[in-house]
Amino acid sequence: GDLRAFNSDIADGLRAQTNVTADLLGVLSDEIQGLDSGTLLPVDLNPAVTGSTRLSSLNNGGGVRQGSIQITSVGTATIDLRSAENVQDVIDLINAQTGTTGVTAAINPALNGLRLTSGAAITVQEVAGGNTATDLGAVATAAASPFDGLDLDPAVTEDTLVADLLGGAGLDPSGITITNTTGTVFTQAFG
Repeated sequence: GDLRAFNSDIADGLRAQTNVTADLLGVLSDEIQGLDSGTLLPVDLNPAVTGSTRLSSLNNGGGVRQGSIQITSVGTATIDLRSAENVQDVIDLINAQTGTTGVTAAINPALNGLRLTSGAAITVQEVAGGNTATDLGAVATAAASPFDGLDLDPAVTEDTLVADLLGGAGLDPSGITITNTTGTVFTQAFG
């Protein structure tokens, strides 16, 4: 079960929605959390930021409030990011203005945020009281190049690849073990 409904057409024009949710069965959790098998302490699964990382998963699932940002280096451009759905969209929209700003965007080497590069100092500001630059971890005033933004801390989602966990290092190929509240164990090896 999940939180979505299954539609059944019972007769012409008569549809019923049915589902047994994981919540009803007592197996729905608020978060996916890793435990160190030796210490049983929580482990941050810390997915890497990739081009396909959805903006809605950033900031531990809080997402990015969409709007425009202003980038200044050798020139200034206001960049409308409202159409961006993932990190690659943001990079492409910023890089579309490189001819004006002199700034290029990429994912930083730590795989946890954006990197902005230019031949001059970089300033990134909010536009019209927005929060987009803040949510992208990219607010900067006359920052030296390259400028690495803050950790965007993506949440683990159904789209997260196992290889992207632990900052892009992936999981141990010996696998994972899943234990639910009843103690049932599932083990899956990778590779």
